[in-house]
Amino acid sequence: MSEYLPTAWRERGLHWHAFVTTTATTSTHRRRHPLQAVTLTPQDGTAWLTDTLAGYRQRALTVRWNAPLPKGPRPRDCSCPATAALAAGHPVAATVHTPDGTTYLHLDPLTPLQCPHHQPQAHAG
Repeated sequence: MSEYLPTAWRERGLHWHAFVTTTATTSTHRRRHPLQAVTLTPQDGTAWLTDTLAGYRQRALTVRWNAPLPKGPRPRDCSCPATAALAAGHPVAATVHTPDGTTYLHLDPLTPLQCPHHQPQAHAG
């Protein structure tokens, strides 16, 4: 299925850190906080977003996606812009507004060199 998706994520060895926050944050700031999940493929990232958003759907007043579209036509096997954006190596976020406030869902792409869990000091015991 993924043969028609952009391959930037494979070429760069990307994986994604998933976060849920109640304040707007930057990717660099989020790296210092506990993450909700690690996804290893664009499809897994989209599944995490979809599953996490499902928990907010009943109370959501609005949901706004931030998924930059890769250049060129959308891959024919990809009906979800978030999957295509992740496969192209972009971050994806969703902002959920509820009567209780705003929640931010983030998927941040990281290479092994950018990931604090892959750093030598993370494995030192």
